[in-house]
Amino acid sequence: MLAERRPSGSESGRCTTWECWRLVTRHNLKEAKKSARILLAEDNAVNRTLAIRLLEKRGYTVAVAANGGEALAALEKEEFDAILMDVQMPEMDGFEATAKIREKEKSTGKRIPIVAMTAHALKGDEERCIGAGMDGYVSKPIRTNELYAASEKTVKKEAARAPENEEIVPTASVTKQYAERNDS
Repeated sequence: MLAERRPSGSESGRCTTWECWRLVTRHNLKEAKKSARILLAEDNAVNRTLAIRLLEKRGYTVAVAANGGEALAALEKEEFDAILMDVQMPEMDGFEATAKIREKEKSTGKRIPIVAMTAHALKGDEERCIGAGMDGYVSKPIRTNELYAASEKTVKKEAARAPENEEIVPTASVTKQYAERNDS
């Protein structure tokens, strides 16, 4: 369990009361995950349907693109917390779409996590995807636990990230610091 420090109005910037702290629990992270938006770029209808159902079952909101071009168009219209990108799609494949996304990110300063989804499960395929700018890898056929682990890992990084100028400290440290401040 973690505690998140809220900014205080004191000159020192330090919290002086317990109310300055908010616990970050599994429930908070689950709520953050539920509001997470995932863009699924997948051309195969069966894989697309399975991924959508699994992700929605976990509480994610899913938007769909049938190829890399549609994924780029969706990113122009909406913001997403992560992308699940099929590597082999018609018109524009996942590698080309990822390269265009990463190029655009250079001017915006933002980086969206992209997880490769591919039937290529040979040794070296994951490294190829990571080398192409993707942040994770899920092999097909889709395995439920693997999909959940990849999506939760990428979304949790975003949801658990502390806002600027705030720190996250273990609960035991929070309790100790609060006790020390009240003793003095």
